[in-house]
Amino acid sequence: FLCFWGYHYRATPLAARLGLEPPGPAAIAALASAALSQTTALREPGLSRASGPLPPLGREVARSLEELGLGALPLPGRLKPPPIPGLLGIAGTLGIICPFTLEAHLEPALHWTDALVLGAHELAHLGGVAGEAEASLVAWHALTTSAHPLHRYAGWLGMLHHLAPPEGLAPETRADLEAARAARRSMEWAPFAAFSRQVYDLYLKGQGLPAGVADYGRVAGLAAAWLARRKDG
Repeated sequence: FLCFWGYHYRATPLAARLGLEPPGPAAIAALASAALSQTTALREPGLSRASGPLPPLGREVARSLEELGLGALPLPGRLKPPPIPGLLGIAGTLGIICPFTLEAHLEPALHWTDALVLGAHELAHLGGVAGEAEASLVAWHALTTSAHPLHRYAGWLGMLHHLAPPEGLAPETRADLEAARAARRSMEWAPFAAFSRQVYDLYLKGQGLPAGVADYGRVAGLAAAWLARRKDG
């Protein structure tokens, strides 16, 4: 798995395949404004994971992969918890792909918005998208273009984790952000999580991602460039 999965990192970067130009400050500001307006419009009292029935997450990600020109691939309809719930979270790893079964596993104690965002991220990996920022872009696109408002809300809220908190954030939205971050922190054992990040950072750099674990943060730039291109088009 580790040998052959490495070939995915050598594929043409998603930004190049989609023709995305490096975003300027105006594009990032436009993304933050969109995230603010969308989360405010979509956040309704009582909105939760029980607001379904939801479209299968695998179907949403498969649609996104096809719309982004990455090919059609059937993906699992649901994600599984790890064999020992909480074990991944101790290391600061909230989701993972099992190399032996090619199944995506997600910590069950995540906030419901994080469960959708990180679940879509792991399914994007299963769809052959190796880079962390690129998988997050596919996940964001899958959720924010969904027909279901709960998916769209989770996708835009997930992007706010990568942006400076914009002024005027609705109290409910801010509470969701804080709850998601608190759930992540509550699972971590700091020394082990720091060690885990160092190991994964070396792995990503060895696979040709110079930014290492910092690659996760590039998703805001990719999303801003995508919005700017769509606006220009």
